[in-house]
Amino acid sequence: MTNFKSEDFRGRYWKSLETDKAFAVERPVCYGPAIAAQERQSSPFLMFKFISEWIPYQYTDFFEESQSFHDSAYLGDWSPLPKLKISGPDALDFLQYHTVNNLRSFRDMQIKHAIQLNEDGKVAGEGILYKTAEDEFRYMGGAVYWLQHWFDREPRDARCEIYSPDEFVFVVQGPKSIHVVEAAIDSGLRDLKFNYWTACRIGMHDVRILRTGITGELGYEVHGPVEAANDVWLALTEAGQAFGLRLLGGRSMIVSHVEGCFPTIGREFLPATSPSVGHSRAHSIDIRGGSLEWHDPSELFRSPFDLNWDREVSLDSHDFMGKEALQCEVAAGGPARRLVGLVWNPDDVVAVYASLFHEGPRPAFMELPRVSHKHAMDPDAVLLNGKCIGVSTSRVYSSALRKMISLCHIDRDLMTPGTEVAVVWGDKGKDQVHIRATVTDLPFKRDNRRTDVSLLPDFLSSKRSDGPGLT
Repeated sequence: MTNFKSEDFRGRYWKSLETDKAFAVERPVCYGPAIAAQERQSSPFLMFKFISEWIPYQYTDFFEESQSFHDSAYLGDWSPLPKLKISGPDALDFLQYHTVNNLRSFRDMQIKHAIQLNEDGKVAGEGILYKTAEDEFRYMGGAVYWLQHWFDREPRDARCEIYSPDEFVFVVQGPKSIHVVEAAIDSGLRDLKFNYWTACRIGMHDVRILRTGITGELGYEVHGPVEAANDVWLALTEAGQAFGLRLLGGRSMIVSHVEGCFPTIGREFLPATSPSVGHSRAHSIDIRGGSLEWHDPSELFRSPFDLNWDREVSLDSHDFMGKEALQCEVAAGGPARRLVGLVWNPDDVVAVYASLFHEGPRPAFMELPRVSHKHAMDPDAVLLNGKCIGVSTSRVYSSALRKMISLCHIDRDLMTPGTEVAVVWGDKGKDQVHIRATVTDLPFKRDNRRTDVSLLPDFLSSKRSDGPGLT
């Protein structure tokens, strides 16, 4: 369909990120749209860099915040995610060619996990795509600039606009999220199915409510204009008080992704839009970080099959960029490696902390609940009998499981739960230790995203009928 190659995007995009400029003008502003409300709620007031914006590092402590989506619900700020709107008669055709999913069956108000590839069948980006009107779609995720790049080079009867700074994205996740959102909109949401959205009002502001789940629990997103961000954030906070709502800072954000097995771009894999040499500034890939010895970014690219996204790939319905490469991968028997979970040996983990108080080697400190001082991929080598057979990523401490866990891209013949391996802990060229780990199925916890909300208590109705209400 096109003679352009990914390298054309790389050269254009990386050159645009001038290091002598304060920030790229097409990206969001430096602080989140609800920072005025968040500043008075976070104590101490420390900041966390999330893509191109600063959000609170934490509000209380990581035990409480990373536990909240198991017990009650959390409210987090994902406004920095890039956002794209595409509309017009050819909008669907364009998206279909640049998405592995079959979009021809796209229903009104539906949401899809959309995946984009480069010509070699490696993931360039992924995110959520949803239909807002006839021939109008919105995309939020890791391939916004990638899609814009191809749109500019393929004549279409459509319009494409990056509107990242114009909308906030607040996320409410957890078993009580339905009650929080219903209280905030003062209306029922029991008819809203998983992966669908609806239009609502919070106070005087029009918003969109999306039923999604980046935690593996019942969950919702609230999208709206940045001018309303402070009001909506405070309204959600007030509505959630009766249900034990907690505010989620950047420190604990990634914990739920790992527990629920939601591979994260720039952490589980390097986007295939990255330069062929050097390192990716967009995802802060530190070539010195982690114990894995790698030499070219392409070694950290992944196909959707590598990431267990088989169900999203539709090889029979349409043509798309990278399809031939995926067909070859299937013909060869599938990917050489697959994604599994690792549970780290608690005695070996404790020994790393004990090394702070004894003579001898002192490997890298295991920050809790995860590395939070940088937005980076630190891949660690996974060994069996001295041979590297996998890559461990996104190590986190799960306060709910009381375990140190990580995701692992491992040789497919070693995926059997219970397989004993060793993670090499410690950056290259520094003190390192081997930590025993056990392969486990994913996700680490039960997937509750499709919870039947009709079976949950209806506090809103009881409040309106002067019943026992929210007490």
